[in-house]
Amino acid sequence: MVLVLTAREIRHALNYERFYNSIRVLNHSISAYRGTKYTMNDFISENNSNLTLQYHMMFEKDTIVGFCKTETTLKHRLYLYSYLIHPMYRGKGYNRFFMNGVCENLKQQGPARIELKVHEDNLGAYNGYIHSGFQVKGKQEKRYIMERLV
Repeated sequence: MVLVLTAREIRHALNYERFYNSIRVLNHSISAYRGTKYTMNDFISENNSNLTLQYHMMFEKDTIVGFCKTETTLKHRLYLYSYLIHPMYRGKGYNRFFMNGVCENLKQQGPARIELKVHEDNLGAYNGYIHSGFQVKGKQEKRYIMERLV
């Protein structure tokens, strides 16, 4: 199940003891990728006052399997940030299921384009986005600019 949550709701979910193990694993993945001690709470704290941010989570029993945030711009563009799939659920179809759920949630707001950037060295994420219907629209510095219509 993919849910759209407010910052308040997601903070409440992160404090649930039953999600402790999945949050610990996701925090480790975030820190390893960023090279710093960075957690899901940090993701939520960034731009917390921004009313155009939405948080999306996917659950499987007591595990947070997927997490991302989206931001809507004035030009009906949506930017996807902080997209994570729990390491134990990668390569099993959850990425496509989660991305399709996020896109369905966003489609209810009207037609739009989702845009994201992925580092050229992050081949796993790049391939996952390609399999989820994203296309490369350009390159900026060492990041691919990718887009998908919803």
